[in-house]
Amino acid sequence: MGERVRWKQPELTSRGIDQTRLVIDAHNESPGPENAFHFLVLGDSGTGRHRFHSPPRQIAERLLTHKSQAAFLLHTGDVVYLVGAADQYRDNFLRPFREWLRDGEQWESMSHKNLVFNQPFLPVPGNHDYYDLSLPVALIAGLTLPLRRHLQWFHDVDAGWRGSGQGEVYSNAFIDGLNQLHSTKLSEHVETHYDAQWDGSRCLRYKPGQNTRLPNRYYRFRHAGVDVFAIDSNTLITPIGETQDEPSLQRDLRELEAKQSGTFQALASPQVQEEKRDELLDELETLQEELFNLKRLIETSPTVDDDQMLWLQEGLIASHRDPAVRGRILTLHHPPYVTEKTK
Repeated sequence: MGERVRWKQPELTSRGIDQTRLVIDAHNESPGPENAFHFLVLGDSGTGRHRFHSPPRQIAERLLTHKSQAAFLLHTGDVVYLVGAADQYRDNFLRPFREWLRDGEQWESMSHKNLVFNQPFLPVPGNHDYYDLSLPVALIAGLTLPLRRHLQWFHDVDAGWRGSGQGEVYSNAFIDGLNQLHSTKLSEHVETHYDAQWDGSRCLRYKPGQNTRLPNRYYRFRHAGVDVFAIDSNTLITPIGETQDEPSLQRDLRELEAKQSGTFQALASPQVQEEKRDELLDELETLQEELFNLKRLIETSPTVDDDQMLWLQEGLIASHRDPAVRGRILTLHHPPYVTEKTK
């Protein structure tokens, strides 16, 4: 993800650019630093299980009641299920939340790339926005997709051939992908869009209806005296499990992947009943969580996201000491305290 934003590369640091800060141009009259305001929050909204009974659309319609008065919308991740793939964005995100998109009435012909929002829509990545399928599971999911679409009118497993590309699809949808710019265009882009000032540093300007990119996978912004810290909690999860040798862990991994393949095959069966299908879908999601955790345990040198932790620590201290700030909000996908065995 760092490579996608040219993290701390000289052409950015030499200009004094902070790649974690965002200044949002108000889409309506901004309240003073002591005034009340409200905002919207949702998460885990990316399901496409129910084809003609879309839960994301139902939620989006409820939110529309408050859209024009809300200062911003925070999305706490899992924008798209099941694996954050590009071909899932149209039905699982673009269609349900079309009123937040510029030219959203044309959602059917839209790409997930370079989305422009008409009002601040500010997500953080969830685990499903990072997921990828192993090759055997991807083959099963892809080969059964036509059959699932033919037989399962109201439910689907939300998985096709592809995955998220390790967050690439999420990045293309929401983050300012500086790595996609040719070097001759980079300077012009930076001068045009990184023109906001914050405590002596330049940063990205968020303009509803014009340029609504995020500077990084984690970032912060300020509204009416409140600092909002948007955190990528995927790289902060501590894997949980008994200490085992790597061959044992690899064996467990193969067993879990076999169970996952079997679940996909069971879901594709025309004989499966509706109640059983929901049970299998829940089982599939649990397997995804267990696989994610096990793969982290297997890593020979698990990485700790020290950069983000230090950024958060320093940012919270500076915010607390700043007399212009009256409070802080942290938005992230994984709750700090949970009861699930894989966290």
